[in-house]
Amino acid sequence: MSFFKKDMKLKNLNSKDVQFIKINNLIKIGAFFLVILIPILFMNFKRDQVSKIDNRMLLNFEDIFSNKDIFNNIESYIDDRIGFRTEMVDIYAKVMDKAFNEITHPKYEYGKDGFIMSKAEENEFNPEFMETYSDFIKEFQDYCNARDIKFLYSVEPRKELIYPEYITEGYNYENRDIEYFLELLEEKNINYLNNIETLSEAREKGSALDILKQGYRNSGDTETVEFLENELLIIDEFNELDKSNVYLENEYNKNSKKEIVDSRGLLYDKEYDARHWNETGAIIGISAILDRLNLLDNRVETFDISKYEAKDYINDTLVASNFEINEITTKYNLIEDNSIYIEDLEDEIKRHESFSNFTHYKNEANPNAPRILIFAGSYFDDKEKFLTESFSELMKIHNYRNVLDYEYYINIFNPDIVLFESTEYTHFDFYFPDDEMEDKIHIKNLKNYKNLKEDNFVVTELNNLSNHINCNNITNFSIKIDSEDVLFAYAYINNRILDCKINEIDNQKYVEFSIMTSEIKDLNEFDLYFISKDEERYQKISCRLN
Repeated sequence: MSFFKKDMKLKNLNSKDVQFIKINNLIKIGAFFLVILIPILFMNFKRDQVSKIDNRMLLNFEDIFSNKDIFNNIESYIDDRIGFRTEMVDIYAKVMDKAFNEITHPKYEYGKDGFIMSKAEENEFNPEFMETYSDFIKEFQDYCNARDIKFLYSVEPRKELIYPEYITEGYNYENRDIEYFLELLEEKNINYLNNIETLSEAREKGSALDILKQGYRNSGDTETVEFLENELLIIDEFNELDKSNVYLENEYNKNSKKEIVDSRGLLYDKEYDARHWNETGAIIGISAILDRLNLLDNRVETFDISKYEAKDYINDTLVASNFEINEITTKYNLIEDNSIYIEDLEDEIKRHESFSNFTHYKNEANPNAPRILIFAGSYFDDKEKFLTESFSELMKIHNYRNVLDYEYYINIFNPDIVLFESTEYTHFDFYFPDDEMEDKIHIKNLKNYKNLKEDNFVVTELNNLSNHINCNNITNFSIKIDSEDVLFAYAYINNRILDCKINEIDNQKYVEFSIMTSEIKDLNEFDLYFISKDEERYQKISCRLN
């Protein structure tokens, strides 16, 4: 009897255990589905979203059906838009870094000795693109020179070209493209600056040290000046700064993120940014640019480090990433900033939607200096402070794709100097479309035409020109014309010749150009000039402004 009761008790206990296990399993299953469902419930369905981690636009819903690869597009859309994506990527990145010393970022990876480099990728030699790109630069230079505008092209290096010994193990960077490109610039007599050479020489000479010491001395930081003189001036018999670890306060330890990495002696930060020079490197590159511009126009002031003070700055994450680092670098600020930032045109200047950076400064303390129009990429982002003191006015346009419309910007800003720069790793079709460069019509200077016969081969609608004008800070003209015999069109306005664009929309041609409204506010009329396709005839049409 006692045995029977004992057996019943065991059965009761087993029944409770089974019930507990069932409940526990249900909780686990529920938690599992919550982990799956919550990110789906919090998906980001907003249009035109940018991922800071990937530094790109996320796929929009309508993009799923943009081609035949719908299933892969659906997968990409979900991957892009899933809820808490950034947080999950950050957690995964931390685990991979701690466990395997690996960066899980679309653009970065570890090089040697703790250097963070751009992710290694195949670099195919593309001579056809280099030919097209260099031809475009040559035509752009000729366009400027024909209009008495000084022109300089500058090419900037990637980090791997200046610090090749720290490239990712097993990867050898071949720079056949840039070598061939530089040969083409020479052959075509393009006025250019090779900043790859500039920064390579600066590294060999240890030029960064002099800039650092003067900058910190200007800020009154004698402690850092003393440190730089006593600790960083370690040069071995091969004159190599890197091998003696002179930029680092401590030996690099790949398992420690608490240890601070000192990049103050470098031209590119060791960790923070794998794709751009740091401010010391920028000073060296931009100083070389200003030296060359001074040779073109002696009103351009060369760079003066005595006008800047240096301060320590801590980089705690990689650029465009939440990947944690602990790195000290140097930032420079003008002791007396004479420039004024102009915001008036930001909403009016036309730019490509994906490359829309635009900055505009005036320096009233230097009114006799020239005006400069710069077409530049991200190497010049936040680096205007190293240029503004040398010019009376500075306008910087994002170079990618926008540079193809250089006439538009020159008409508006009427510069004395044009600087066009690009970085070696941007030399491909995405940034500078080769088909558009090949099709680009470089307008001849109206002053070059002599002994033309006057003719009538264009009809315009000029009864009320105000209907064709969009006025604010910039006035945009769009004038209907009827003609099948027009090669070029020009506007002679306020004693300036503006090159016009001829657009055709729905079989209707328009003459288009833009100018600052302040230039024409007291103007009553201007003239349009048309050149025939055989370049033997011209037509002049007077236009009244209402």
